[in-house]
Amino acid sequence: MKNFIGFSMILLCCSYTSNAQKITKGYFPYVLQDSLRWAGYDHFLADTTLNPMVKADSCYSFALHEYELGQFEQARNLCELSIGFASDWPEPHILIGKSYVSGRKLCLNPEPPEKYLKGEALWVAMDEWEKALQIGDKSGMAEKLIEFYAQYLPDEAAFKLCYGEKTLTEKNDFFVNCWIQRHTKVRFRKE
Repeated sequence: MKNFIGFSMILLCCSYTSNAQKITKGYFPYVLQDSLRWAGYDHFLADTTLNPMVKADSCYSFALHEYELGQFEQARNLCELSIGFASDWPEPHILIGKSYVSGRKLCLNPEPPEKYLKGEALWVAMDEWEKALQIGDKSGMAEKLIEFYAQYLPDEAAFKLCYGEKTLTEKNDFFVNCWIQRHTKVRFRKE
């Protein structure tokens, strides 16, 4: 009965939209603007008959669409699922980093002066891009992103002036709040 309900939800999801991905190669259908796009996804992920790379690729494809919709936390969560199925695949790490950078304006530091998380979001983004490099990003995208965003890292003196973090130094542990909720290491722009 449970399988029938999950299958029915998938059919319902596909029948109400023309934007659904074709159900081929074991991919779960996604719908860009339909609230039913999550219906039955847990069932798809729990299906032990599918190849883990198929699941990873489907999660990543779904994450790309969530990213395009500005759903950065959902994109990150789907990329983390993808990594769980294919830990040696660098693309999900790259997209997580891009989600942090794109979604940083959703986070406003509650302390005066109220500033968007900029350097802090870049720190966690760079963590992800460095993971992609360690895995072996053959596209070169992770390296390009690190090189490009290094110029936007906070200046040490300006950061300490803004946040009053007198004891904060390079490589200190730092927790990024808001939707990001990740530990990272402090990085400052190199002059």
